[in-house]
Amino acid sequence: METTYLCPKCKAVLNVTGDIILSAKNSKGDCGLILLHPSIGNYQVICHQDFIIEDGEESHFRCPACYSSMKFSGDNKLAYLIMCDENNHEYKIIFSRIKGEQSTYKIQGESLDIYGKDSQKHLDIINLCKFD
Repeated sequence: METTYLCPKCKAVLNVTGDIILSAKNSKGDCGLILLHPSIGNYQVICHQDFIIEDGEESHFRCPACYSSMKFSGDNKLAYLIMCDENNHEYKIIFSRIKGEQSTYKIQGESLDIYGKDSQKHLDIINLCKFD
């Protein structure tokens, strides 16, 4: 069984043929679909050549199934989704919405794994939040 990514709101499966599919809006208001690499710590992003998100630009992500915002409540520069591993354990995956910023957090209960060269930037916000 492969790792599955879910919308935190509607629990729709977000990964197809390996990639995580999200609806995105850039700071200019342009919308498109993006593909995120499913390996935590791999910051590869694929989108259509006409849908441009500049380095340093903040994006807004939504579930492509229910169109709910994926914004993490602790900080407006973070998004999150749910990951289920091959053993059916659930984790919150919190990641930066700033293109080029490498910060990802994998959380299960009080356990926190940190990924990316920019991960210290949001660590205070992550540590302030209570996780169940």
